[in-house]
Amino acid sequence: MEVGKERVVALVDMDCFYVQVEQRFNPQLKNKPCVVAQYKTWKGGGIIAVSYEARAHGVTRNMWANDAKKLCPDLQVARVRESHGKADLTCYREASVEVIEVMSRFAVIERASIDEAYMDLTSSVQKRVKDLQVSQIDPELLKNTYIQGFPVASDLEDVPVDKDGALMFNQVPMVEMDGMKLIQSKAILNYIAGKYNLYGKNIKERLMIDMYSEGARDMMDMILILPFTPADKKQSQLDKIQKKAKDNGLPVYEKALAHSQYLVGNELSCADVHLLEMTLMMEELFPTILSTFPKIQEFQKRMKAIPAISKFLQPGSPRKPPADEVYIKTVMTVLSHLFI
Repeated sequence: MEVGKERVVALVDMDCFYVQVEQRFNPQLKNKPCVVAQYKTWKGGGIIAVSYEARAHGVTRNMWANDAKKLCPDLQVARVRESHGKADLTCYREASVEVIEVMSRFAVIERASIDEAYMDLTSSVQKRVKDLQVSQIDPELLKNTYIQGFPVASDLEDVPVDKDGALMFNQVPMVEMDGMKLIQSKAILNYIAGKYNLYGKNIKERLMIDMYSEGARDMMDMILILPFTPADKKQSQLDKIQKKAKDNGLPVYEKALAHSQYLVGNELSCADVHLLEMTLMMEELFPTILSTFPKIQEFQKRMKAIPAISKFLQPGSPRKPPADEVYIKTVMTVLSHLFI
């Protein structure tokens, strides 16, 4: 990295943020299976955040609170406050401001959403790079972009991202779809979804889109850390991913697609984009996993037929291929010098 010519920007995603805010209000919720739900009038409300204790019981963000309690009878449900019939996120926004204020003491910050922010680490990284001995690291390894940290516990929690395609801050991959640029980041995708009506026509549709999207992201998170899982634990993780997909994840999407081309309503939404990526990642691990889910197969075929998506899936496109041994070794070599 040449000093002054490139920026190093980290996307900070606050872990279980909504749950942590509720636990601060009510300390009795700490260390207990807990979720945050909104709009309790329908099946106990839709879950938007899940503590790790609740995740251990199989509770995910694509569930209704009443269904989650069947998996975890001791589940504690914190409710999003309401004002004039709508969700009131004031307390979460105020907590977010507190966190951003602290982060701002150490770097330049650009807020992306309630629980996400971009942090400019350029000066800190430049100092570390200057301190490195040239003989210790191949300069070519410094030309890549990396994401560090994942919400799922792991011995090796560093996942890289290829630096190609159109980029926000030269960091976040972007894909153009039917004239719209969809960026592979939750905060920015949500912004684009709202701007181009990919986020539902009403509150109920938005809630459903959020739940379907978060469910797909939960599955993708499990897959993304797989290459960095210790060898003796990898098969166990594979079995866990496959079981969760077949028993909990894919059946939900199959049912949703039984009478519609799309997950929510009669138009494309960001939930459909997340589902496509999740199923593609699943097939890379388990080629026949969709064999008993005909509606998802039909959905995937329709999505692949969209010209921009078809182009994006071609060899050499910005879509990152599965990590190989060289790729993993490269990541760990760089991180051992920069972050240890």
